[in-house]
Amino acid sequence: MDLSDLPIVVCKFGGTSVSTRARWETIADVARAHLAASRRPVVVCSAVSGVSNLLEGLLDAALASEHGPVLDEITGKHQALADELGVDMEALIGNIIARLLADR
Repeated sequence: MDLSDLPIVVCKFGGTSVSTRARWETIADVARAHLAASRRPVVVCSAVSGVSNLLEGLLDAALASEHGPVLDEITGKHQALADELGVDMEALIGNIIARLLADR
């Protein structure tokens, strides 16, 4: 059977559920379980733990020209996760981060 013939199930994760390597291993296990049950999982991820709150405060910080530390904290959270996962954040999203940080 082709994967495109399988019913789709959407699996949404965010916050602490996407914040560590162990949690990503759980996400992989969930996806594998759906595949084993003849379902096609679509994994949707929202913000890493704490990032939504930082983003909410970013506008006020930017209006006060104090957004640099907030951007550094957001970047740091993602870099720490990338390091734990063993992925090259610079290669994956370095250009996006550079654009965000360009107008500091």
